Amino acid sequence: MNGMGTGEWYEPSGLTPEELAALPPYDEIAGKEFTKIAAISGEEVAINVIIATDPDCWVPTEEEFARARPAIEVDPDLVKAAWSANRRGIGVSQSQRRRSQGSGTHRNRSRLRRSKLADLPSEKAIQRMRLFIDRYCEKSGTSTHPGEGVTEAVVLGLAQNVDEIGRPLCPCRFYPDKKEEIKYRTWVCACDDMQIYKYCHCLLFVNAEGLPITEYLPEDHEGRAIYGLVKDPTPDKGRPLRHKAEEREQERRERPS
Repeated sequence: MNGMGTGEWYEPSGLTPEELAALPPYDEIAGKEFTKIAAISGEEVAINVIIATDPDCWVPTEEEFARARPAIEVDPDLVKAAWSANRRGIGVSQSQRRRSQGSGTHRNRSRLRRSKLADLPSEKAIQRMRLFIDRYCEKSGTSTHPGEGVTEAVVLGLAQNVDEIGRPLCPCRFYPDKKEEIKYRTWVCACDDMQIYKYCHCLLFVNAEGLPITEYLPEDHEGRAIYGLVKDPTPDKGRPLRHKAEEREQERRERPS
């Protein structure tokens, strides 16, 4: 896969195309070869090699990446089910994901809806987040997403993190250690990007059309690449930490998250 706009070869495994081509079949790598690669190059490289050589692992083109939309916007029911399943430690299977994209979608979504009801966050946490979101929308001059289920999915994710770790950590990102992450405060809702740039990765705080505000983002930010320039309809509201933009960009370079 070519780097975005660089023209240089980029491969998350750290291997060149020639090295990748010389690797054994995926089935072999996924088993005994993993330990060998990990011993030589480290576990992270070994994991990325497995991903890079998996024939079922889709690698998007630059054009496909540019057209991509957040999963929470495309299929909020599936995202909510995944959060609920993750809370119970069972995950959402590949087969569930595939079935949600093909025939029988409504039947499978109904099954996922039933499964998510088994372990919702506490009502106290849910109400706490709904109250916070209503107040923050008014304070920042933004709206919740008009798409059905998008806001509710984020509310559930935030509430689950409140129940689990005591803070509304952004549910739209992956954290190796949630308790360690909240020490930085970067992704505790309302996150630093929202308070500095008025940009919400989760599409929770958006404009009336459901687009995140990107006007204040650095030009090389992923939000600009995905959504283009989205003007702020209420520039007199929000961005209480705008003076922290330089610190935020330094953190983004030194501690990508």
